[in-house]
Amino acid sequence: MSVVLNENTVTKASVAMGARVEGLNLTRDMTGEAVEHLRSLINEHHLLVLPDQNLEALELERFGRLWGDLLTHPSTQHRETPHVQWIAGKDRMFKFFPGTFPGFDGWHSDMTWHSTPPIYTGLHARRMPKSGGNTAFANQHLAYEMLSDEMKTRLNGLQAFHTGKVFGPDVEDSAHPVIRTHDDTGRKALFVNANFTKQIIGMPETESQLLLFELFAHSVRPEFTYRHQWAVNDLVLWDNRSVMHYAIQDYAERRVMHLSYSARHDLKGSNWNLIDTRAAAASIMVRGNSQSAQGQETTSSSGIEAVNFTCLIVVKVQMDCMRASGLIPFHQNYLVSNPSMQSRSPLQRGAAS
Repeated sequence: MSVVLNENTVTKASVAMGARVEGLNLTRDMTGEAVEHLRSLINEHHLLVLPDQNLEALELERFGRLWGDLLTHPSTQHRETPHVQWIAGKDRMFKFFPGTFPGFDGWHSDMTWHSTPPIYTGLHARRMPKSGGNTAFANQHLAYEMLSDEMKTRLNGLQAFHTGKVFGPDVEDSAHPVIRTHDDTGRKALFVNANFTKQIIGMPETESQLLLFELFAHSVRPEFTYRHQWAVNDLVLWDNRSVMHYAIQDYAERRVMHLSYSARHDLKGSNWNLIDTRAAAASIMVRGNSQSAQGQETTSSSGIEAVNFTCLIVVKVQMDCMRASGLIPFHQNYLVSNPSMQSRSPLQRGAAS
């Protein structure tokens, strides 16, 4: 069936990003032609909302394969297929994801610890609570473009180390550019996140953390964001190269979501500029051990106090901005003030989208 998307079926979802696409029935219109229409829209809007898509897990898998090779996630997988992640939870009131930097945890691009992270993510709502459970998204093209010229120059050519060890000791680590150039549009985007980005490679730990904290806070400014209020059978597709997201943990009733992660068939030809991640990880560990042994940055009490003080300021500014926009509740400071929450496992605190 021919699929035509026009100005009557596509409307903007927000100022910063996103479009709502009406009139598609993916159980009927699941074709390469439909995907090409949607691909052009996602290049323009970065995120698409497709309402009323009553898809089973295998149908979501089939749709995902039209976008590229599917990746599997190391955490929960659907019983019918490992290529669809199954996420279900309840009693998620203010229980947060344990990212590499507590206080910023939750905002992320999917699977950046992978050597070739997904190009596209599809998130499908199967069961929703009566209230809460929204997902926030942040446009990382805008985040990059709103940086100062001095910061853009500073970030040019930097690589960051991403770790997936929060999902288990055998999950891989990778290194990716801090500034990513979009394969299709050539537009640049920030590509760091507080869940998985651990350190800027080749930079002293203190300097790396301060730079990352500044980027984490900047990248999720309310002006760059869209908050999606889910309805059952909403399918939200986004470009994982240019979009971060945050699962808002403010619901008590059961919430069930299905996810698929698509990588393009020609991914090996994309401009990743990967480096030897094992060498990068070893370099970070050796540098940290050396600093501890020599009484440098990691053992300098004045240095620690300065870093901690600065980090608290950055965390507070970021949280104040997000509370003002409604992206997180005022209770989120419970995580920072309660060390027991920071030490909980991913299964205890949740890894939902």
